[in-house]
Amino acid sequence: MMMVLVSLCGGCFNSATKKQKREIYYFDLQTFFEDEIVRLNKANVKVIKTVWHNNQSENKQLKINNWASELSLFTESDINKTAFEYSYHKDSTATKIGYTAKNKNLKTQRITIYLQNQKPTFINIINQQSNYLFKSWENLKYYPQKAYEIEKKQKLLFWDAEVYKVKGEF
Repeated sequence: MMMVLVSLCGGCFNSATKKQKREIYYFDLQTFFEDEIVRLNKANVKVIKTVWHNNQSENKQLKINNWASELSLFTESDINKTAFEYSYHKDSTATKIGYTAKNKNLKTQRITIYLQNQKPTFINIINQQSNYLFKSWENLKYYPQKAYEIEKKQKLLFWDAEVYKVKGEF
């Protein structure tokens, strides 16, 4: 019984250690957006949110209760995975960091981060996926302290293309 508890606890410590040792090859989008999620949750900000679907729009002012879910497309676009270590070309200046996928089959095709005093002022992410049944394209824009935009186009086989856009201003 004691061995089972020790091995279970050992597994807990190993996973915590692995999380701390995450390799960072590119700009750390995951940590940036985790910090933004904490900041937005604490600030309790109200958002003017506009949603468009195929040229129809709706506009509301509301409080976002789950910023992790609201910004999940951004956090899911993090390219700091061991398998992607050599998968992106980097193009940087003092005010801009750019990553472009070397392989057209990678979901995240391009990330551009504009900087001022080494802090992001604008992040743009282009994602795309396709297979026999569908094509999907996303344009994600994040303006720290100001707004975010998510534009998505999806085309399913035998169906018309769907276009979605969400803009949140804080």
